[in-house]
Amino acid sequence: MLKRSLWPDDEPQPYLRLGLALLAAPFLWGLVASGFGFAVVALTDPSMDAALDYTLEVTLTAFGFLFGFTLTLGVMGILLLWILHQRGAVIWALTGGTFGAIGALLDGLLVRDGLFDRTILFLFVIVGWSLFLTIRWIAGIRESKAET
Repeated sequence: MLKRSLWPDDEPQPYLRLGLALLAAPFLWGLVASGFGFAVVALTDPSMDAALDYTLEVTLTAFGFLFGFTLTLGVMGILLLWILHQRGAVIWALTGGTFGAIGALLDGLLVRDGLFDRTILFLFVIVGWSLFLTIRWIAGIRESKAET
């Protein structure tokens, strides 16, 4: 059922590369979030100690969230795409955004006591979208020549 559905039949199946993508994508986006955190605080607070403390806090939060999302909802979404034999970038982006929205729903129910925020929903959708497309890119998943 899962044997050859993410990569074209005429190519080797890089399962290790997919596993690496599941770890590398949240790491890369965590670095991006850390850079944004540093830039925001460096522009607003001239104290370098505060900037480094805030950057460390943003880094730990971003890595925790990104790895948590990827290794739970992300794996479920990728398994769904695998079972459905979907390789296209658009469906991967839509699936990532959908699972990001599911993450926002769970965040509202479990963390925020039923309070839903459109900004959180928007951010979670963007995170899901970007993670899924980055995983797809790192894992080398692409449509076969016959599908395009």
